[in-house]
Amino acid sequence: MNKAALAICAAVLLLPHVGRGSAIMEDHVEQTYELSSHAKVAIRNAAGRIHVHGSNESQLKIYASKRAFSQERLDAIEVRVTIEGDTAVIDTIYPPAPEGLLQDRSGTVDYRIYLPQSCTIDIAELANGEIFFDGLRGPSATARLGNGRAVARNCFTALSIEVARGGMDISYIWWEPGDFSLTAGIANGSIRLALPPDAAVEIAASTESGHIRSQFDEEKTPDTRERKIRVGADPGDILMNVRAGTGNIRIERSY
Repeated sequence: MNKAALAICAAVLLLPHVGRGSAIMEDHVEQTYELSSHAKVAIRNAAGRIHVHGSNESQLKIYASKRAFSQERLDAIEVRVTIEGDTAVIDTIYPPAPEGLLQDRSGTVDYRIYLPQSCTIDIAELANGEIFFDGLRGPSATARLGNGRAVARNCFTALSIEVARGGMDISYIWWEPGDFSLTAGIANGSIRLALPPDAAVEIAASTESGHIRSQFDEEKTPDTRERKIRVGADPGDILMNVRAGTGNIRIERSY
């Protein structure tokens, strides 16, 4: 099992001291709000998943699945949504961790969020689990993940993703001209970046102690851990910066 899978499993189970016979309690929350297509959105969670999908509707739809090992603990986990003008904040409130090694500290929340694709994601912040962005086209989208896996698909925005430990997968199934960029960094783990054959972009890839592999033509710098990769005849102003600390970088064709 790789580092990302281990981190996600840890986020889901979270409680090594609960007996194997303990049942997982579950509750579902569904909320819908009217939201401007130019809104700024922040999402924060400690453990679980944050999946964000861009849509053509002027609504914020939130589907949250809460899980814990006791009803008391489950009831104490709160999905708190605050909307003021063009700003929306989705916070996940967990009860304080009780003292004692055998006390119940369980709790995860999995979010599936649909919002106007032209929104700005000020921050999607998660300590342990998985962040997934899909079809975002606003001015910018920012994600910060502690341990786990970060995935982004077809996000034509100023995309910024930082992961401490785990894995990262960023893909563009098709290509569109426009004003967008990518800044992706992982301290401990590997990055996969997939682009269509007709992409036009300049990529700066660097790793401290790993390897860089690319299916596109590239110009190697004297330090093989730093590479400039030019995709397409005219990349224009589209820049992608991809860096890994301890880990590899793979740049490949999405089809």
